[in-house]
Amino acid sequence: MKANIEVEIIPFKVPDSISIIRKSRFSESGTEISDGFILSDLSNNTLSDLCDEFRASVFEKAQMVDEQKYECADPCACIKLSRIKELIDKFKNCDISAIAVISAIDNILE
Repeated sequence: MKANIEVEIIPFKVPDSISIIRKSRFSESGTEISDGFILSDLSNNTLSDLCDEFRASVFEKAQMVDEQKYECADPCACIKLSRIKELIDKFKNCDISAIAVISAIDNILE
């Protein structure tokens, strides 16, 4: 017997601020973690970098490949990537040799 259960997933909690590590003469390690900056005090680049690091950490912890990581700003490369993904999906359940699939991908990349 199988049962399907629908659940609502709660998104990750977004913090109001970030912590910082700073040098301290009073701690054994020589550093201490303390409250840092509220998010609105950070630059766009810093926020973007923090989000990229978080995303990479989430996929690493889930032991999955982040396919969006391989998307690119080059339209030609993105078209090639989407054609390769379509090709892989098309041949996923077919009984063909790996050489045929590799050959087809090579044709797309030329």
